[in-house]
Amino acid sequence: MYKLTQGGQARKEIDGGYVIATLDDRDYLAWLSDGNTPEPADPIVPSIAPVDAWQGRYVLASMPPITEGPLASYDGSNVLAQIDQFVAANLPAPERERYHGTKTWLRTDPMVSTLGALLVPPRSRG
Repeated sequence: MYKLTQGGQARKEIDGGYVIATLDDRDYLAWLSDGNTPEPADPIVPSIAPVDAWQGRYVLASMPPITEGPLASYDGSNVLAQIDQFVAANLPAPERERYHGTKTWLRTDPMVSTLGALLVPPRSRG
C-alpha cells in the first residue's frame, strides 16, 4: 500500500516501516495501473505558538462585538467585553481566576478552546 506525502512522493508501507518512492517510480506506476489508489497525504497542521494573554486581550478588544451565537446575548463595545461577561456569568470561581490571571494562552488549553469556539458564528443551515 502507498501513501502520498506532502513533499510530492509516495510512501510504500513495508513490515511496519516504509520506503519512499517518487511518483514516477516503476513499481508505484504499476501498482496504480492495477487500479489501486494511494492514501492521501496527512494534512499540514500549522503550529500555533502560545500567545501572551495581554496580546490576545488587546486583539479581542479591537474586534467589534459578536452579533450571532452565544456571545451576542452579552452587551459590550467589543468581543473582549462580551467574553469577560460570558466568563463572569458561566465559569466557576476557580476558572474565572485562572482566566483573569493567566499570562499565556495555549491553543491546547480547554478553556481557550471553549472561549475560542464562541468566536465562530454558527453555520447557516441550508
